[in-house]
Amino acid sequence: MSSSNNNLSLSYKIACRLLATMSKLLGASARITVVGDEYMPASGQNEKGGMVLLWHATTVLPIYRYRNRGYMGIISESKDGELQNSVMLARGYRTIRGSTGNDKHGARALLTSIRVLKDGAFMAITPDGPKGPVKKVQPGVVRMIKKSDCFFVPMGVAYDRCWRLKSWDSHMVPKPFCKAVIYVTEPTRIPEDMDEEQAAVFIENRINDAEKKAWEVISK
Repeated sequence: MSSSNNNLSLSYKIACRLLATMSKLLGASARITVVGDEYMPASGQNEKGGMVLLWHATTVLPIYRYRNRGYMGIISESKDGELQNSVMLARGYRTIRGSTGNDKHGARALLTSIRVLKDGAFMAITPDGPKGPVKKVQPGVVRMIKKSDCFFVPMGVAYDRCWRLKSWDSHMVPKPFCKAVIYVTEPTRIPEDMDEEQAAVFIENRINDAEKKAWEVISK
């Protein structure tokens, strides 16, 4: 289900390995407090699957914290996506290459995701990725949830010290030995009477609420 590009240059493969090692060191040194960890189920333990939703800018420590659980993620087929894919695979995730957008890669990823969710998989999705707009849920994510009839688990992340990359989402990279809060709120479902636009706002509000609570905890 995952793929790797055998045509990548040696220097790029080295960069992938270095990124995986760096993220592991940052994760191991961080002092992580998790609120609501009981809402993160083992993949395949439900009759129908579910997904955890967090913003693209906040993924570094959650990827480390929830490693080796068999969760699945959608990773862009771009060259930048190859870097992220290498980290995800190294952490024991399974990946679907594509996007949550409306292009042909998005359509393929959407169909595959719906199938695995119906089979009981648990997916970790950044609904504003891979290119934004920032903190805006892509239509594909709403369709995944609706068509698979799955629940979603909102997640917010906060760091007391981090770098902000010059990327479209000002990606947060925790500094070594930082304090971090991962705030997970209870599973929820999209109300049946909501259309796609209303459902997107509903999901955005739930993720933003979890993120707000994470910052409240870390600021105490």
